[in-house]
Amino acid sequence: MFIDKRKTQKSTDLSSSFFYMVKTESETVRVCKTALAAIFSIGRGKIDHIQKLIKTVHSVSPLDGRGKHMNRPHKITSDVVSYIEDHIRSFPCEESHYSRTKNIHKKYLSPLLSLKKMYDLYLSEVNANNQPEKFKISESTYRNIFSSQFNLSFGHP
Repeated sequence: MFIDKRKTQKSTDLSSSFFYMVKTESETVRVCKTALAAIFSIGRGKIDHIQKLIKTVHSVSPLDGRGKHMNRPHKITSDVVSYIEDHIRSFPCEESHYSRTKNIHKKYLSPLLSLKKMYDLYLSEVNANNQPEKFKISESTYRNIFSSQFNLSFGHP
């Protein structure tokens, strides 16, 4: 005759356990929570917080949320950026005759133009069309959009 031991329920929640792995140059080593905290110079509370998030909300570790809030009061909206891009595209430009093979996407604006003149024309267009205040941007913003979105230069191609 075989008698089974009676099992008592444990009061702690053992629904999940965590293993901590650290990569070295050649292998992955399993470490304890204290060692993980010491290696990455973080507190055990940070590890506990991440574990709680994984248990309740996520099945993987959460993404870094720094800088993801929506409180940018001076952010330039996409309609303003597209209006600026349309203004820059309104100027006639030419391809280069000499360096087409080196830089096929480079285009050239009139040598009589400058970025300052283009910006002044932009502001006068905004005022003439009675655009809202958000369309009145700084010259540096205009310059940033010009240099990041377009491959344009001034002068003869």
